[in-house]
Amino acid sequence: MSAMTSHYIWMNGALVEIEPKNSLQFGGWYNVAQVDSPTQFELWTTPTDTRAQGWMVGDTVSSSGGGTVAYYQENYLRWSVVTGAWEYYVCGQRPGESSLKLIGVTKPTGLLNGYTDVAFEDYGSPYMDGQVFPSYVTNAICSGSATNEPLSTWVTSIAGDGVTYTLHDAPSQTVSKKAMVFDDAPGILRALNSVAYFHSDHAESNSYIGGAIYIPPARYPYVINSYLPVPRQVTIWQSGKLTLNETVSLTASDNWFGDWSSQGIPQFGLISGAAVIVNAASPGVYLMGPGNSFRGLDITDLNASGGTLLVADNAAPANFDSVNFLTGAGDSAADYTGMAVILRDTTQTIANYHFNKIAVSTGPDQINDKSWTPSFWVAPPQNYGNTGIEVTMDRTTVNRRGIAWGGGHSGDSSIGGVAGFVSNWSYRQGGIIPYFTCMGCTEYSPLTFNDASQDTEGQPLEAALRINPNSEYLGPRITAHNPTGGAHAPLFGGARPSYADVDGSFNRASAFQNRDILFKTGGLFSFVYAPYATTGNYAGVYGSLYTVGMPMHGVGGYSWWFDLGVPTSVAGTAAVGGSVPAGTWVYTVTAVGADNGETIMSGPSSPVTTSNGTQTVNLTWNASLGAYTYNVWRCNKTNSCISADGSISAGNGPWLRVALHITGTSYSDTSAAPTRYIPPTVTGTGSTIVNGTGAYAPFFQAPPITVSQLPAAAAGNAGQLRRVTDSTTIAAEGQTCAGNGPVAALAFSNGKVWKCF
Repeated sequence: MSAMTSHYIWMNGALVEIEPKNSLQFGGWYNVAQVDSPTQFELWTTPTDTRAQGWMVGDTVSSSGGGTVAYYQENYLRWSVVTGAWEYYVCGQRPGESSLKLIGVTKPTGLLNGYTDVAFEDYGSPYMDGQVFPSYVTNAICSGSATNEPLSTWVTSIAGDGVTYTLHDAPSQTVSKKAMVFDDAPGILRALNSVAYFHSDHAESNSYIGGAIYIPPARYPYVINSYLPVPRQVTIWQSGKLTLNETVSLTASDNWFGDWSSQGIPQFGLISGAAVIVNAASPGVYLMGPGNSFRGLDITDLNASGGTLLVADNAAPANFDSVNFLTGAGDSAADYTGMAVILRDTTQTIANYHFNKIAVSTGPDQINDKSWTPSFWVAPPQNYGNTGIEVTMDRTTVNRRGIAWGGGHSGDSSIGGVAGFVSNWSYRQGGIIPYFTCMGCTEYSPLTFNDASQDTEGQPLEAALRINPNSEYLGPRITAHNPTGGAHAPLFGGARPSYADVDGSFNRASAFQNRDILFKTGGLFSFVYAPYATTGNYAGVYGSLYTVGMPMHGVGGYSWWFDLGVPTSVAGTAAVGGSVPAGTWVYTVTAVGADNGETIMSGPSSPVTTSNGTQTVNLTWNASLGAYTYNVWRCNKTNSCISADGSISAGNGPWLRVALHITGTSYSDTSAAPTRYIPPTVTGTGSTIVNGTGAYAPFFQAPPITVSQLPAAAAGNAGQLRRVTDSTTIAAEGQTCAGNGPVAALAFSNGKVWKCF
């Protein structure tokens, strides 16, 4: 498929979203396979296969109605790892600015697994605006000298003058006129270390208790102004609010429960829990080991441009139950970069994450392509670790953005597998990018969507993207039970799925751009089973089609067919006489195959106007190869006969069948009041048909050979037919075949000699 644009897509592999004005089947997310010119590019291995279109009402083989191609351009930065660095702040000088200013921060370096993020993508203003950093990180770091880290400790005594403090940890340098801020982190850390099985700081002896602390309710939040390393094997029961200006990390086997608080259910949320407000911390929560569990929490970034709420490194298994993740206060119009969850891995073992009753809500507002940042990201592996994290999501709500797997610039593998993704009941509202984007995933990576619903949007359920679309790799293996795409979007985008098993109710052809989908139920599509028509009423029924890619057994009485093409070039002219009511009519024709199955309607004729005395419409059309007869239909143009993209609107009309089983390619309509029928919306017959009664084809053509290439006639090939291209002139039918002549002939073996006809 090729597309034209008025702007320059300047490289193969560039990610684009195509939004046609009319034919939505050509819409979707793709990587550019080939740039032909500054205004034309090609897409390969897409779900949109025009060779398979024309079998379902609403199919459009080509589209020239215009539309939009969306893409982003970035400044990509990369640098060498700095030993001991936790994060990297990035400064930039925009056009019109006089100095360097902070424009962003990377994700953290893995404290135990060494995962690094030494790359940065700058998308300019306003995409990168409005980010919030710790109070001591200002524009001054862009041009000033290096500074020491802040000191975080607690006061052990205060002198009588009220201004002299004795600290638990002595500072390593002498400073003056520096700010001091209140910090609840040291006190919470001391409480944690008093009951944790293993301590995390200050060299106290381990308690080996594995107990719990309680954060009681308070009028104002507890403020975390320094890094808070939660020790291993401890439980936090939270009721009071927390505000994080620095990261809270969990080592392993920790529990963080907020059941004892209620801050109200956010929009599209499922529960109400304790508030963890991520302010300047990046990330708010960091996991560096397995076995952590979260329950009953609202982890929220209230800044207009959200930050990163949670990063997990080699943290599987981990469980999240009844947790709300909100960036940009859940729906800020300026929330371009906020990310709720990031999962990273460097191991060579199974990595299981379970999310139950989770809400992921981000901005910006509902404008397609306003942000391409995923809200939930499974990052590519490093250190050649596990290429497949397993994620199970039960009862998930998502707002605006979606889930992304792989991609980015941080991995060391060009292809990343999905060991398993299972979504059981999900609802996405107002989506502006695909619900699930698989970036660089291997073929047959398993994705399962059970009861996946999308609302008020035009985005696909899944898009498979690949930086090298010329590799000819297909997309993941998809199983989808009762899914929906967006309100108008195709179900899948990007690379064609390597396998797709789908059932559900769909009422538009744009849901399926390709017939290579095992579509189990007819939904709202009606077509006529074949063979049928024992009563002659041609009534449409609900049914299904199966696409099979393996050896199969055909049950007797059922057909296997290759789609019969629809008639073309239907044209009509008004003539004197007849009884067609005065008005403006459009006509269409369906073809009937050897098994009495029927195709979908042809493209519509140009409107034909009848008036008093001129009430006959003479019709002609081009034959459909393999058709036995034709049925003729008409619809008054004042009704909804034709969709906006020019395709037939079969379910509206009403469509009136004016003729049945016409053997030629012309017909004169004189009918005053023909019967209304619902036309077939999926082709139910073929040009070539194989069933229990025989094989039917418009012509037979054997592979061509010369007479000298015929095998010796013998009992083993008796009854076989071959086509020869160099027979001598046939003087009598059934003469012995002789070669080196100018005639094509049909050779038949009687077991003793080849006879030519």
